[in-house]
Amino acid sequence: MRYNQFQQPIGAAVENMTSGAMPDITQLSGEDCIIERLDYARHSEAICECYLQHTQAADFWLLIILINKVSNANRWRHF
Repeated sequence: MRYNQFQQPIGAAVENMTSGAMPDITQLSGEDCIIERLDYARHSEAICECYLQHTQAADFWLLIILINKVSNANRWRHF
């Protein structure tokens, strides 16, 4: 088992991995919650407020890696 710098298990490397397509789902409704795509304009302030209150470096290791791979930061607004 491989581990990252925070000693979190990350598993074996995947050879010849390709990214799949994003699902075309607008909203999933359950008994206790609704899951929907992030809307930058509606959700960013609440997400930042929540995470800033509970921040640890280990929480952001994957996000930092992914952001470094994206050349256009505005692309994140569509997820």
